[in-house]
Amino acid sequence: TNTKLRDSVSSLEKKMKDLKGKAAEHSRSLRLRNQAEKKLEVLKSEISKDKKFRASLQRKLKEEGEERRAEKKAAKLQATKLLRDSQKMKLELQKVKDAAAKQANVLRRKAAEAISKQKAAIEQQKRRSNASSMRNSSLCSKSDISKE
Repeated sequence: TNTKLRDSVSSLEKKMKDLKGKAAEHSRSLRLRNQAEKKLEVLKSEISKDKKFRASLQRKLKEEGEERRAEKKAAKLQATKLLRDSQKMKLELQKVKDAAAKQANVLRRKAAEAISKQKAAIEQQKRRSNASSMRNSSLCSKSDISKE
């Protein structure tokens, strides 16, 4: 009976040792599981943060793209307006040049007409003067002839 008791105690001690080992293994498993769950939460948080960051970047890229398109459109409109204004200014300048050329031609023609009239008046004056001189000299010679 003593041996039976010893065998029974030995068997129970072995079972206790096994159970302690299993308890330690279970405890280690729980600890590892808790660590894994914590790591999982950290990773989920990082993923969520990265998704938000990515969404923010995409939104920013979209906004910048829209801004660039708007700036490009505005620049194109501005260039078109400047080109149109430039064409208008060229036309206006050409009109002013044409008007100035016409005015210069009119002034040249009027000046030439005035000079021509002045020359004609001088010539007519000379002719009258010559005619008067000739009449006077003719009258003088006639009076000289009649005196004789």
